Amino acid sequence: MTGPLQHKIGGGRVSPQAAGTPAASPRGWLRFAGLVATLIGASHVIAGLLAWSGSEFYVVRTSRHALTITSASWGWAHLVLGALLISVAVLASRPWELSALVSFVAASVLMNLVSLTAQPVWAALVIGLDVVVLHAVVVRGQRHSSPAKDSQR
Repeated sequence: MTGPLQHKIGGGRVSPQAAGTPAASPRGWLRFAGLVATLIGASHVIAGLLAWSGSEFYVVRTSRHALTITSASWGWAHLVLGALLISVAVLASRPWELSALVSFVAASVLMNLVSLTAQPVWAALVIGLDVVVLHAVVVRGQRHSSPAKDSQR
């Protein structure tokens, strides 16, 4: 018995692409990465506003920290990173924009690693989304246009 995506031809199995099922396009992966990166940026903006407003969102009751920074400074860092992520994620189509997106998502991973003690579940969730974006851009989103098309933009 075969599944819906596996077809038997001559006793062997054939991949879904060879059986006529279209593969996911790199452009689709880049759109997905842009959407998820926009959501990550929005979460950074919200976290920054919460930290900046003086709420106890990032208050940790222990004195064993690798990094000591004020709540307002941490809030500004989140706001700036969130704004950069949103602006680059919306425009990410050229190679330099994709490189900037990868850099900002890597910075998001680092910021969330630092904030794991304050918000472990939220930070782990955002790190997971960051990894998905990095995978979509670096592995799945190979160049989808020719150099001639890039020079015409």
